[in-house]
Amino acid sequence: MVKLQLDGKDYRFPKRLEIGLWSQLAQLDLGEPLMWPRALHLVTGAPLDLLCQAPHKALELGMGFLLQLMGQRKVAEHSPFEELTFGQWVDLDIWLIWGADRHLADLLGILSPEILYADEALWIIEKYSRWRLSVYRSYSALFGLNDPVDDEGGEADKMGIARGWYAVMVRLAQGDILRLDPVAEQPLKKALNMLAYQKQVDAEEAARQQEITRKYDLQRNSRSLR
Repeated sequence: MVKLQLDGKDYRFPKRLEIGLWSQLAQLDLGEPLMWPRALHLVTGAPLDLLCQAPHKALELGMGFLLQLMGQRKVAEHSPFEELTFGQWVDLDIWLIWGADRHLADLLGILSPEILYADEALWIIEKYSRWRLSVYRSYSALFGLNDPVDDEGGEADKMGIARGWYAVMVRLAQGDILRLDPVAEQPLKKALNMLAYQKQVDAEEAARQQEITRKYDLQRNSRSLR
């Protein structure tokens, strides 16, 4: 087992990182040497004051092992992604956008609540992220993946995305607060199919209105030329 030795006392690295500890470490700027004593203190329990006085080379070696530990992955069991409800999909989508490092426990609360260690949690999250991307591609028209990209668009409004999903749920509930929970409990594919249908109907109606406006403008221009 890897260990640090400070003032003649050994401080051991764990074999695996628990989810909460991994999240704490992931939120530190581990590329900044000033953060290294704090990170090593969290993972080994070594006194922070002694770590601050330790040689840079020793801290660098310790961080090398810590980063290797954080990068571990282990295959684990998880709930079938295809059985997610629409509400679970929305929660997972928002937490991923807000940052898996901050919401790892929340994500696993849906995908595999019994998981304790980060290596298994991260393997599941990465597998889910690939599956999530396949869903987005399957419903590319619904999610606007085929729309022109705005090159001047800035960083996504994370709260705006959450509000957007809430607006979608309110629409499916037809504005009735008592229907929100039943909507959230619907199977994911069923809800997405309904949203795709509604978007197609809206697009057809918009095209019809545009055609009416165009014909009206042509008639008006024709009368003005007489």
